[in-house]
Amino acid sequence: MATNTPAVLGAQPIVALPTYRDPLRNFVFRVDFIGNASLSLPFSKSTVPNMSMGFISVSGQGITTEMIPYREGGDNTMTRKMPGQSEVGPLQLTRGVFVSDGEITSPMYEWYKHIFSTVWGKGNLGNAGDFRMDCLVRVLKHPVTKWDPGNVGDPRSTKSTGMMTRYINCWPGSMQWNDLNAGDNSVMVETMTLHHEGFVVYYGSGSTGGGTSSDNAAT
Repeated sequence: MATNTPAVLGAQPIVALPTYRDPLRNFVFRVDFIGNASLSLPFSKSTVPNMSMGFISVSGQGITTEMIPYREGGDNTMTRKMPGQSEVGPLQLTRGVFVSDGEITSPMYEWYKHIFSTVWGKGNLGNAGDFRMDCLVRVLKHPVTKWDPGNVGDPRSTKSTGMMTRYINCWPGSMQWNDLNAGDNSVMVETMTLHHEGFVVYYGSGSTGGGTSSDNAAT
């Protein structure tokens, strides 16, 4: 007497989803800056990312909306909760301190000096113009096992971007250097805190643009 054997549904192996479903890695990224044309070196252009820098870490990304509670007599069962003001916290960018022949300053320090020019009314620094810049944080696609210059995989190409966040009207609020300790086995790092006025996030193919001044910014 024949027995009915249940069919194997799809006969598929027990494997993970294809690699294109993997999330982006958080350790492959770069940061671009778009500055006002009046800013001194190295921020000398106004319409394209004119400065790309490598950082150890970028923290503080996100937004929080406060809650306004409301209660009234006759509707006492639950508290009504309404959205209030939204607040974006500062970014913190940390990178190593580099010294090479012909280099007499840090790009981060040069930018920070413009804050003093603003507070002092140019003071003794003589810097003029807008001290704010847009900051573009690009998370790159990874891994890419084969690539050509200018295409996906090239860390210098915007085509490698999988996610981009553009922070609007950034300016440095503080700079810090790590402590010195003769017993340490470490490197010198500098940390810059950036205040900003909102951001816009691009995903996938929308993140591969150059982040020009024609982009519409919104929180």
